[in-house]
Amino acid sequence: MRGTLVGAKIDLTYHVTKDVSVVLFFDFQKYFENRGDKTYHDYDINSTWYLPGGGGMSLEHQLFGIDIVYAF
Repeated sequence: MRGTLVGAKIDLTYHVTKDVSVVLFFDFQKYFENRGDKTYHDYDINSTWYLPGGGGMSLEHQLFGIDIVYAF
């Protein structure tokens, strides 16, 4: 099973003083839908089911944040 991932990250840094910085960042990731075969096991009744295309996933993630950095 192979899937497609798209991602990007942007950081903006402002140096307030020579020791202090403020960093704004945005992170984006998207996994497009990925499908695959799935085998289910029910151990209570000792049975197995095979489902072609029965498993899959997709994900979209966005993160925005602010960091304050002090260097000494």
